[in-house]
Amino acid sequence: MLELYHILVRMLYLEPEWIQAGPHDLGALMPLYESLNIDSSIIYLYHILPYVKTPPSDWDRNVFLWGATSPTSATRTLDTPEEMMRPWMTPLSAMGNHQCVILYDAKRHVVGIFDQLYPGSYDHNKTEGVIQGYLPGTEHMYFICKDGIETPCDVFEWEKYVNEQGTDSDSDGEEDGEEEADSDADEEDEDKNIWNEMEGRPARRVLRDIVRWYHELRETPGGGENAGAEWDHDLVRPLYRKHGWPGEDFDADAFLVDQKIRLIGFDIAESERKRALAMPKWQEKLAEAKTIDEEWLLSTTLSSYSRASVALGLSEPETARAYRAVTEDFERRTAIIKDSEEEMTGIQEWMKQLPDGTCEARGLALEPFLHQSLARPLTDPNKERPDRAI
Repeated sequence: MLELYHILVRMLYLEPEWIQAGPHDLGALMPLYESLNIDSSIIYLYHILPYVKTPPSDWDRNVFLWGATSPTSATRTLDTPEEMMRPWMTPLSAMGNHQCVILYDAKRHVVGIFDQLYPGSYDHNKTEGVIQGYLPGTEHMYFICKDGIETPCDVFEWEKYVNEQGTDSDSDGEEDGEEEADSDADEEDEDKNIWNEMEGRPARRVLRDIVRWYHELRETPGGGENAGAEWDHDLVRPLYRKHGWPGEDFDADAFLVDQKIRLIGFDIAESERKRALAMPKWQEKLAEAKTIDEEWLLSTTLSSYSRASVALGLSEPETARAYRAVTEDFERRTAIIKDSEEEMTGIQEWMKQLPDGTCEARGLALEPFLHQSLARPLTDPNKERPDRAI
């Protein structure tokens, strides 16, 4: 877990001072743990686990105590005992809203990843292991499965992997299965719980894979309801690659600048998309105008929308075309920029070309925002700003 938190620090999602390494003094919480009948192995885990101390919020608070209730709901009461976590289980992450939660089973020493809305495992490598298949009229077929990719192998490779790594095999070990069924028969009493057979893999492997997924950008930080739009996966994934992730030359400062600029560009793009979408409505109203004053007012409004459409290179106000035009233009501008100062210059020039009323208020607010992030003047205070294009 500590390695996972450290990679999130390097990815600029967490601050280093937020990480609280163990061991922790749990004396004040012991009465609560005992009242919840939490297993001693989980209490010990709480003692040694690193924690992330972020600004408090109702959603983030007491995440590790959710093990007393259903791990896929922050508000569900104890009225559904079949969905309560077992005393030897605990979440290792906050669920967020409509997100995934990482669960640990100390009795089996496995970790599972589950989504709040959809059943089944969300683990990318849930099929890791060995598989023995059989097609009618053929011999048995053997596969080794890693990262969701099944590779054919011979029986000797298959057996070697089984003996060295353990197996998630679906092979026809009927005899072993019958023995296990007999031994478990006595345990299948009235105590039924959906988490008794939680789908998971060895804990060390899962945590290792999660770290690797971040290295490979198969996963990126954020995505939860409290993460902020600047951590949207589609926004940050190309920026990590652009600035050298996961290499030692990863440029963190350039990433942060690019992240803020890209977010502003997406915001402006969405605004212009909505303006272009509204044009047909105003055109219809103009055609139905009954007075000179009404026609003049609607013509003025429509003219402002038309200028925005022309500035974006659009010939007609279609939603998809408007969005594509502005985002492609923004991508083109940001792709050719070498450093943060050139980035600011490109944004300035782009803003100056926008029509009146499109970005004036944004431009006034944008300069101090970017000035603060770069710790340098955005423009030369002794140079008069050229007139903007109309």
